[in-house]
Amino acid sequence: MRINTEPFEKIGLTKGESKVYLALLKKGMCSAGPLTKESQISRSKVYEITDRLIEKGLVSFISENGIKKFKAIDPKLIPDYLEKQKEKIELQKQDFSRILPTLLMQIKDNEKEQSVEVFEGWKGIKNIFNNLIKDARKGDKWYAFGMPKIMSDERSVFFSKWRMQTDKIGIQQYLIANKEIRNSEELAPKSRYSNIRYLNQETPTTVDIFKNFTMLIIWSEIPILILVKSQQVSESFMKFFDNMWKHARE
Repeated sequence: MRINTEPFEKIGLTKGESKVYLALLKKGMCSAGPLTKESQISRSKVYEITDRLIEKGLVSFISENGIKKFKAIDPKLIPDYLEKQKEKIELQKQDFSRILPTLLMQIKDNEKEQSVEVFEGWKGIKNIFNNLIKDARKGDKWYAFGMPKIMSDERSVFFSKWRMQTDKIGIQQYLIANKEIRNSEELAPKSRYSNIRYLNQETPTTVDIFKNFTMLIIWSEIPILILVKSQQVSESFMKFFDNMWKHARE
């Protein structure tokens, strides 16, 4: 006859614990031999499971002439067991709630966030640039290089307005551009926050660095921005920027 363990598994017992408890209910007090046969669980496992059930208060035992015999508690006492489990869980919840703020602080202190996102089209690019400076402060530094000589009117207008925003905040900008766009609308306005140098280089991709963010922008017909959040990546591109800055001319 198949033993239905489901009701006991629903209250937190394992299948093995359920089988042993039900076998003890059927056999009454017995030793490991009869219990093994009735539960269809190996003798070594039976001892392991009865130890757990004894710890949970669902099984008691006595020793007679050196032989250990087990007995299941009355099923009417199961609700008391569940109530004690509920109280135990409540205490565990309270204990965990007390240490939770400390755990969250440790995560915040130790986390090394890294992520990569891809945005396509002007709407995504505008949102990223504006979001990155929304909490910026005076003295923050923005770096960019690889600015090509071929540009769209939309790009020129956007960056002209965007640099007015960064000037208003007081963000120091360090830009390396193609020398043929020296007088373009994109690099206006020239202000005390703009530090621009030029190289005779041509690339369809711009690299912008701000804090621990690096933006790789592909200026295709529909522009694509790859946003990388990583301190390590930003530092790596900054080394490249510093080397180019030394060779660029004002």
